[in-house]
Amino acid sequence: MVLQFLGASETGPGTISFPDSPREKRLTTVGRPHEGESVKVVHPETGLELPKGTVGELAVKGWNVITAYWNNPEETAKHVDQEGWFHIGDLASLDEDGYVTIVGRLKDQINRGGLKITPNDVEEELRKHPKISEAVVVGTPNPVLGESICACVIPKEGEILTLKEIREFLRERVSRNKLPDELCVMKEFPKLSGGVKLNKYGSGGILESALKDPDRERWKRRD
Repeated sequence: MVLQFLGASETGPGTISFPDSPREKRLTTVGRPHEGESVKVVHPETGLELPKGTVGELAVKGWNVITAYWNNPEETAKHVDQEGWFHIGDLASLDEDGYVTIVGRLKDQINRGGLKITPNDVEEELRKHPKISEAVVVGTPNPVLGESICACVIPKEGEILTLKEIREFLRERVSRNKLPDELCVMKEFPKLSGGVKLNKYGSGGILESALKDPDRERWKRRD
């Protein structure tokens, strides 16, 4: 039986799926808050609670959640609001039954022309491309839009990919503003120590590698 949960050092097991939860909920969500804990989804900028089914930042509160960082008021102010809610930094939605679905990380969002793009939405569709083995989407600096959408991909053995081909593949799968502006083809993705988790933004990470790649392909025109 698969039982998923969400947690952090500051929260312990924040949400958890239980054996009596419906199978679909156990497989597609990280469960519900346990006894004595509350969760809500808020607007990342205003902190206001959002309606059920809306994607926003996940906040948790309860006996298991820290109220402050030891001797670190600056970090406390970043994550704990005046009502004691800990803002965990995950993008999530909450359904009518109280189950939490994780969409991505707040810091991963790409601000393209004022529109917030969640990389996970594009990555999931890219992985369905018959020539792609793995895909990661990052935001690269853009003097006009603020950030561009850069698709970093590992092709399957012997396959050649172009940005135009990828955009055509995605055109009917994602909204127009989520189409990648750039393509970076890699042989492998850098990982953090331990070799499991991807090094997306750190030194020597995927974003840094993409920015240094002289062969990174860019979309030349707006369509």
